[in-house]
Amino acid sequence: IEPPSGDASDYLSWAPYWWPDCNWCSGGAGAHVAPSATWTKCPYKQRDGKLNPDVRQLNNTRDVVSMAQSVLWNGVAYGLTNDTAHAKRAVRLIQTWFLDPRTGVKPRLTYGQVVRGPGSQEGGYTGILDWRMLIKVVNAVVVLRSNDAEAWNSVLATAMAKWASDYVDWLTTSAEGRRAAKVANNHATFYYNQLVSLYVLLGDVPRARTAVNAFFTTVFMKQISEDGEQPYEAVRTRPFHYRCFNIEGLLANAKLADNLGLNMWSARSDDGATIQTAVDYAMTLDAGDEDVTELAPHVAAVAAAYGDPTGKYARWLADENNSGDPDAIQSWRFYDSADALYSSPSAGNTASSQKFA
Repeated sequence: IEPPSGDASDYLSWAPYWWPDCNWCSGGAGAHVAPSATWTKCPYKQRDGKLNPDVRQLNNTRDVVSMAQSVLWNGVAYGLTNDTAHAKRAVRLIQTWFLDPRTGVKPRLTYGQVVRGPGSQEGGYTGILDWRMLIKVVNAVVVLRSNDAEAWNSVLATAMAKWASDYVDWLTTSAEGRRAAKVANNHATFYYNQLVSLYVLLGDVPRARTAVNAFFTTVFMKQISEDGEQPYEAVRTRPFHYRCFNIEGLLANAKLADNLGLNMWSARSDDGATIQTAVDYAMTLDAGDEDVTELAPHVAAVAAAYGDPTGKYARWLADENNSGDPDAIQSWRFYDSADALYSSPSAGNTASSQKFA
């Protein structure tokens, strides 16, 4: 299945919660029409939280996740072992996905989360969410170049910087990017997550700091209520999941800021709440038929960033109903070290680096 541009280098995904609203796609009159005809002829309607299974005909979204995770783990493995085989695998994946003229993806999401139906077949600002895993690729690149990996040579570094620079231009100038930067919910959280991490990849610390400060002094200010509720996520059909999802992005942005020498752990919303407030509130909720273990990595991160003097986070995580089977593969258990969060309250920094323009 090719994107509307006809260029296989363009990333393509379909909006996951949009469904055809016509008679032939449900077996009514005209059922002889090929299912693919619905993609351009049938009107589509949104059913929030209800995944249209046919979006899985496109593997791109899952491929992004798999690629980014593989790049990260190989990069980390190289950093820990100095085994060049891991570095070569990470570099090979980066080359294939981003840099090879035959297989590389264009640095734009013009066809991300396309809402199918008559008329325009372009994506919207929601498609930017599909590339939220780019931070893992950036993380791996930082490890490779910090350890002077021979496989990560100057030619590849220059090519990747060009790709990243072009994508930053698209994020900051396209209609989709400008919209994503301003929406109040998780879309803006992950938009800034990508933008800041790309500036880190490019070595542009001033712009990275400016971008992360822009997030915490604009969008973030409206995201968390005084009690820790996230009103823009709570109204979704899977509210527990979306609370956890936005917290994931908030923590990533705070960690990026921390590595830039900024304490956004103590940043407060208009109602005086921090990221910790949001996690504390989520811990009190009944997840119902949703997956409570989605919150576990975030509880561990908050314990590392803010400390756990009363042991409440440790007790919550000790309950396998909350954190899952400790013998299962849970990589998050290795990620959250207080020693790595130099600008956090647990490191003795209690003043926020929020700077209001």
